[in-house]
Amino acid sequence: MKFNKTRLLLFVVVILAVCAWLWQESILQSMAKLLVTETQQHGSSHVAVFEDNGDGCYDKAAKLYHEDESCRILLIEPDAEHVVRIGIKPSFEARSRRVLLSRGVPNKAVAVLAGGAGDRWKETRLLGNWLKDHPDVHVLVPVSQFNSRRCRYILDSVLEPADAARVEVFALTDRRYDETDWWKSRRGVKDFLFAYLSLAYARCIGEDRAKPEPWNPDDYERTLRQTTGGASQ
Repeated sequence: MKFNKTRLLLFVVVILAVCAWLWQESILQSMAKLLVTETQQHGSSHVAVFEDNGDGCYDKAAKLYHEDESCRILLIEPDAEHVVRIGIKPSFEARSRRVLLSRGVPNKAVAVLAGGAGDRWKETRLLGNWLKDHPDVHVLVPVSQFNSRRCRYILDSVLEPADAARVEVFALTDRRYDETDWWKSRRGVKDFLFAYLSLAYARCIGEDRAKPEPWNPDDYERTLRQTTGGASQ
């Protein structure tokens, strides 16, 4: 029989397509599991809450507080946006305290670490500086499930090994989907793709270069007046 490379290639493609269809759920689940860290919760005495970690982090923080009222919640406060500075939008601290109070966590159980500049790498350094001043403290960081691997990578990249070992990432499962069925939800697909892009960016690019100072309209107006006044004299 004459050997036909085209037919052989077509046959292989068909077999691979059939296998992919039969095993598609296993493949998609395996891809999602690469985004997720294994959670082994130890007796953490503090919970660190970052601004973009979602409402689930407050639920976890409140749960740990009610299990042990000596638990403290650390709010990693980014630099205030302009809309926060002029009072249009409440600060992350104000919003977080309100949410935690609604879950039965008093203000005395909440501490604030300010100056993270809204950048996860800088915010992690802020946490690292605090850890050096509190060498006996273990911290839990609740974060959305698909972002847990990226969070763990940044922690291990920024913190000293001894400090990183005292910080545990807790993967929060979204009520709408998890790693077993994320492709059935539009939100799940969106979060999956964004999480992979964010993880790839963190690993390949790392921390962004220094960002320019935020534009301050008051400073701009003051400079403009000085310039105009100087020109008219």
